[in-house]
Amino acid sequence: MGINLSLPKQKRKKTIVEDVYKKDSLDNESKNIFYNSEQEFKYIGGRKFYDVNVAPYVLPADIEEDDRIHQQHFALKHICGGNYTAPIQDIIKPGSRILDLGCGPGQWTLEIAQEFPYAQVYGIDISANFPTSIKPLNSHFIVGDVTEGLPWEDNYFDFVWIRYLFVGIKDADWQNLYREVKRVLKPGGILEHHECDGLTENPGPKLKKILHHINEGLSSHGLSFRLACQLSERITMAGFKDPQPSCIS
Repeated sequence: MGINLSLPKQKRKKTIVEDVYKKDSLDNESKNIFYNSEQEFKYIGGRKFYDVNVAPYVLPADIEEDDRIHQQHFALKHICGGNYTAPIQDIIKPGSRILDLGCGPGQWTLEIAQEFPYAQVYGIDISANFPTSIKPLNSHFIVGDVTEGLPWEDNYFDFVWIRYLFVGIKDADWQNLYREVKRVLKPGGILEHHECDGLTENPGPKLKKILHHINEGLSSHGLSFRLACQLSERITMAGFKDPQPSCIS
């Protein structure tokens, strides 16, 4: 698993989420804006998946998958010793803003909102699988395709968090996404990005075959199974400074 920490213009494309958080007032930031887009799904073996023409996300988009993501969250939290490894206590102050990019069902977002009740914490995802009512008042969720641009003004966030989006962001879209992340980060803000590397040391013949098929499947959707080992280079190319890669195995 690769981890990269980095300190921070392209023309923005139209998104399905409007710029609704441009004012600094808490009254404005306490609102939750949801937009229902006409997502198209297909069913395989009783599981719901995105149509490839809608999104490249290759895993299911149903309750069972949300449960798996919750379990994955707690496993990774245990492995990493917490919800983040960056020294964000030094930069998160009253009024700070945190972004969970590709938040899924929102477990990380909710826990961070509880840990930093004096900050505003935002989650954005292509699916509205996150809680809409029972949640901390300083947590906000919106639906949006992050590859079409982030719906916030420049220098908006103090900390941006990304985890395990290699199954949903095409390889060709990462550089533009990193540039957007850099745009919305304040000077001195931090990006922390975790990904899983598809390379396994000394795999047996069966595991080697499984990994080969996974790599082929991801590649056919334009996704990269080796994104983790490219994080530092890609982040630097997007204009970030001082990448600090680490590996947990």
